[in-house]
Order: sequence, then structure tokens, then C-alpha cells
Amino acid sequence: MPRSTLTALRFTLTTLRFFLLAGLLLFPVLASAQVEQDFPLGNSGETITMVYVEPGSFMMGAQPDDINAQADEHPQHPVTLTRGYWIGKYELTQAQWTAVLGDWPYWFPGENHPAEMMSWNDIHDSFLPALNVGLNAPQWRLPTEAEWVYAACAGRDSTRFWWGDDWDWEQLGTYAWYWDNNTPFGTKPVGLKQPNPWGLYDTAGNVWEFVSDWYRPDYYASSPEIDPPGPFNGRVHPIRGGAWRSPVQNIRTADRGTRIPHQIRYCTGLRLVYDPEAVPADFVLEMTPANLTVPSTGGPLEFTVTLTNNTAHVQQVIGWTEAISQQGVQFYPLLQRSLNLQPGSVTFTGLVQDIPANAPAGSYTFVARLSIQSLPNVQAWDSYEFQKEE
Repeated sequence: MPRSTLTALRFTLTTLRFFLLAGLLLFPVLASAQVEQDFPLGNSGETITMVYVEPGSFMMGAQPDDINAQADEHPQHPVTLTRGYWIGKYELTQAQWTAVLGDWPYWFPGENHPAEMMSWNDIHDSFLPALNVGLNAPQWRLPTEAEWVYAACAGRDSTRFWWGDDWDWEQLGTYAWYWDNNTPFGTKPVGLKQPNPWGLYDTAGNVWEFVSDWYRPDYYASSPEIDPPGPFNGRVHPIRGGAWRSPVQNIRTADRGTRIPHQIRYCTGLRLVYDPEAVPADFVLEMTPANLTVPSTGGPLEFTVTLTNNTAHVQQVIGWTEAISQQGVQFYPLLQRSLNLQPGSVTFTGLVQDIPANAPAGSYTFVARLSIQSLPNVQAWDSYEFQKEE
């Protein structure tokens, strides 16, 4: 074989070997890359960039050796999410919130700053219904607490942060806006810090993020391993991720803050989940209040309830209510009734809940729940805030 041919062959083999090696080195990176896509944000005219999170399993809760962990972060426990979901690449911005609900009294205005100064009730009762109008199922929602944690840590559950334990907090400023690196004080435009391995920005710091669950401090000890939905009752909702005004301890992925449903803060926002394959829930319960205050002497709380049975069968159900005060749970039963619920919707008007004079003054969450009579699990619920005057 001529020398020139041998030389060309060696060059070809060397080149091929190089590209094969490069391909092997790059393949794990390419294989782990997350899919992202822009979606119309309801009918608002805005779009939102979402990242797809594959189903998977992880350990939820604080590391046993984390000296900053609180009691409600234990025990660390296994969780499996059986369905994938789209989650916001960024915290929801003011431009996106305003496009849906109009002008809003933001504390730190800026179109690309995270939306803040809304309550969990504002999200649940106004923002999400506006996104889901005309849909046969709620495709837009808040993440569950488990979904939020899995996405925030990018499935990396063996250290305090997805980038490592960072015991001295030396790397934290690369990924988060928090108290020690936030001058001038306030929120910052989304996406300025480094993203996590799944391409999500600001999962640590900038603003706290609401989730869909109710909060219970001992929930981790009894939460289901498969798709935990969170408790079905409570006085407050969890918030996750810490904020611009948080000390370093609150920026940890495992940290759990709380907010009363009507509470509004300049450091709390949200990150959306989009589920285009959502199907109608078997049961839907919706409450409409006639009054949101009760005098100091006590009195009636009037409301309407609409129950929807989306199954094809008559269901024996039981419904009940309770008023949950800021100091604890106070039970005032009203809708403690059983009925055969036909497929379709039925509305009960003129319902009255008597709040006694000895009930403490202050804010209450009024909750109605529905379950199948033969099963203990709550199938549907709704709530609103009311005040008992001084």
C-alpha cells in the first residue's frame, strides 16, 4: 500500500477515534438535557417558558446531619412522582401576572422582576381560574410541595443544595439572591443567577414560592410515598426556596416557610406548573361566600356550595365544614350531610354557618370538604377567608 494511502488511513482512523470519544463524553450531557418549551399563558397574550420534569424518585427532607434543619424538615423520606410535569423555568414575572389580572400593587415594580404582593387566595381564586377559563380541566396550577422540591434540587437529594452541602455558604451567592448579597434590597430580575442542572433559575432566593399543599409540621412522618398531595386541611400553606430578605438558613432546599392564605408579602411569589394532559377531577367543590365578616357578638356565615360529580355513576358522599383560626382548629360543623350525588352539578344555596360569640376575634379560613361516604380520603375541597370582628 502506498505511503500516502497509509498516512491518509491513519489520519482517518485518528479523526474517527476523536469523534467517537467526543461523542461518548458528550452523550451523558446531551442525554440529561431537559426539554423546554414556550407556551401561551392562557389567553393573556403572554408566553411562558416551561421545563419538562420527568417522573422519578428522590429523598425528600433535610439531611440527618444538617445542623440548620428544623423539626418539620424531618424525617427524610422516599418520594416517587409517577407523572411528569412542566414547571416554570423562572419565577412568574410581573409582566406575566399583569397580563392576566391587570395592574397590581407590586412593592418592587419591574416587568422582569418576580410577581409579588399576592396571597395564596389571590392565586387560587383569581389567577389560576383566569388561566384555566374555557378548559375542561385545570391545566395551570401550583406545584405540590414534593414537585417543587424535586425540581428545585434537580433530583439531587444527597446534599443540602444541588451543588453540594456548601457548609460555609461560599457558593450560595452564585445561585441565589438572599440577605447577605442583596444590595440594594429588594427583588431582582429573574434569571440573573446560575440555573440548576435542569435549567431552572432562582429556585433558591429572590422570592419565596407558594405551593398547592396545606402545611402540617408533622406531615413528613406520614405522607404517602407515591405522589404526596399534602395534607387536606390546615391553617397555612408552605412556601419554599427563601427570598431576597432571607438569612442563609432559609435558602436551603429543605427549608419550609409558611403563609396564611390571605397574607400578602413583598417577598413571596410563585412558579407555575402546566399540565396539558390534565383530566377533570372526579369531584369538584366550589364555595361562594355571601359575607366575609362576622360581628364580635357572633353570627351567621352565609354561603353557596356547588358540587360536581364528573363520574358516570351516582356517588354516596358526605360533606362537612370547619372554621380554622390562626390559633388552631375550631370546628363549627354545618354541611355535615350525606347525599346521593348524581352525575353533573348541583348547587346548594342559603347555607348558614353560625359562628359563636366566644369564637376568638381575628382571621379564619373557612373550609368545606367532600368525601365518598365509604372512604376516608378527601375528594374535593374549597376555602375562603373571613374575619370575626373585635
